[in-house]
Amino acid sequence: MHAANSRLSLELEKILKGTYGHNIFIAFHDYGFLGSFLPFLETHWNTPPCSYALELLAGRNDRVQRGIYRDSISLAMAALTLPFIEAEIGKGHRGELWTSSKESKYKIRRLVLEVFKPHNMIKRLTSSAQRILSIQPKLRFTEARSKSVTSLQGYTHSRELMMLQNELVWQDENLSRRWPKFVSQRKRKKKRSGKKHRKHAVKH
Repeated sequence: MHAANSRLSLELEKILKGTYGHNIFIAFHDYGFLGSFLPFLETHWNTPPCSYALELLAGRNDRVQRGIYRDSISLAMAALTLPFIEAEIGKGHRGELWTSSKESKYKIRRLVLEVFKPHNMIKRLTSSAQRILSIQPKLRFTEARSKSVTSLQGYTHSRELMMLQNELVWQDENLSRRWPKFVSQRKRKKKRSGKKHRKHAVKH
């Protein structure tokens, strides 16, 4: 089977946007296609990080199907990448995350690109996935409801990835209350409405 990389990249986006991606990747592996489509996953297939990555993606897909969250491609990308980041720069166990640093941001960026090679994912998707992943240790180890976290771009997607981890690993009943779902969105709306008022004042 031969297809242009751009065409295959579009197919990957469709798979990640949908709610059966975890099953599709399993089928690709079973039929010997995954090595060409996502060689990184195929290379790491029989490893704990890969198993955890598929579980996170399956959890994301289930929550989309149930209407709990929307079908974000960058969130799906982050879910697939997170376990490999834990394995490389964390303690190596699911749910233990890593320490935030300049070095960790560099490695997150590298791994996001590496997991999805040879596809050229849209830059805004890879940038969003990197932000989602970079915020994870802050959500886990920072004081609850900290404005330094809730005001970050990508907070809402990051919170959703945290909830996926919570369902599979931490099972902390208070976590959803510690980090409210819509804080940063409200702030952005207020800022936009403020800009509108200023424009209105200038016109009149």
